[in-house]
Amino acid sequence: MKKFLFQRSFPLDYEFRVVEDPLSIHLSIAPQAFEFFRSIKEQWLRNCEEDGLVFTTSDREFGYGGILKVCEPHPSLPLFQTYSFTIPKGMKELRKLQLFSSSISKFVNLMRIMEDSPTDAETGGWKQLMTFDYIGHPHGELGEAGFVFTFAPEVLDFNGTKLWTDVNVESVLNVMRESYFRMLVIGKRERRNYRSLGFHFGWCYGSKEFINLRVPGNCACIGTYEDRIPGCGHAFSPHNVDNYFQQISLMMGVIKIANLAREALSEGRT
Repeated sequence: MKKFLFQRSFPLDYEFRVVEDPLSIHLSIAPQAFEFFRSIKEQWLRNCEEDGLVFTTSDREFGYGGILKVCEPHPSLPLFQTYSFTIPKGMKELRKLQLFSSSISKFVNLMRIMEDSPTDAETGGWKQLMTFDYIGHPHGELGEAGFVFTFAPEVLDFNGTKLWTDVNVESVLNVMRESYFRMLVIGKRERRNYRSLGFHFGWCYGSKEFINLRVPGNCACIGTYEDRIPGCGHAFSPHNVDNYFQQISLMMGVIKIANLAREALSEGRT
């Protein structure tokens, strides 16, 4: 399926973006993709609920219980329907993390069966740089919160360049840390230990095409164990991602990497 293997580029169906003020994840959906999802949702999700909440696709809300709220689109994607999920604060907000994770899991799973592509007029010529291919849901067992995602060749090529400055690395680590600290309400004094011990940005096998991200836990990380096929994208898989706090924190990191690659491509810096 075109939504799973990046053997060729295809127009942008959807894009996740990290926004730091307020700390949130934005989901932008191309008009054609949004209408496709709305139509297929009626067939696939009509009787599908999450703890009694229906999946909403209105002009104001999106997801189970309307967990994502409509917001201003990215300036380069004015035609895209865009929603925002603000990272919640504290353990009492765990249900919001569950609804967000379940919502985007359903969304990306159904988007994988979409065959038609948006037009360049809709996307401004932007190509898909990343897809989420699987998002797990923890039910008490270890490793259930992992997720699989694929980077397009352009992102892997970006990862292999000298554009990975200390500033860029720190920007990825920062959104991972800040989301984790916010979800667990970790104070400034405790944060010192996490900064030095819990979070990591590195490379698999010494190759800068293959990122490796880690958050606090029993080696809760995202990486790869396979070689890259020349000219193709590459899927990354989880290890010991046990809960929503680890899941969302790692998601923030990988989305930020794709966003940095997008910025570099848009500015002609690759």
